[in-house]
Amino acid sequence: MLKALSLTKSVASVVLLVSELSILCRNVDEVFSSIRWCKDNHLNIFLQKENITIYDREGKENPYLTIMIAVLGTAAQLERENISFRLQSGRKRYVERNLALTGKSGLGREGYRKPKEQKEREYRETLKLLRKGYPYRKVAKLCGVSESTVKRLKKEFSI
Repeated sequence: MLKALSLTKSVASVVLLVSELSILCRNVDEVFSSIRWCKDNHLNIFLQKENITIYDREGKENPYLTIMIAVLGTAAQLERENISFRLQSGRKRYVERNLALTGKSGLGREGYRKPKEQKEREYRETLKLLRKGYPYRKVAKLCGVSESTVKRLKKEFSI
């Protein structure tokens, strides 16, 4: 974050618009560090949702800034931790429920895979060109398949 803030240092009398405090940094310590850097470099930040700035119109430091940032930053950090906990517990419950019902976790993709023999018939020309040593891109273009398909076939058929 400080790297991004340093880009604004070269412009005179800039007010950095931030939609809300939680976007500024991930935790309270980082927010304080960023605010300290802004104060040291005389960069004013306007937090739109909270409707506060580091400096007022006269250039004086906002006396309530530290208190508001501490409270709002802590609230944002707790909210983030709570969301993370709910997502992880929901994912865990989903996996447990699917294991009980189907014996499978339910996460990931368990799609249809073509048998090797079918791939060999379907991609006969592609495999032929690969065996002759043609580059991926040329094979893909000549056969009308993607490069990733060509790479996958080369790996699967050990060419």
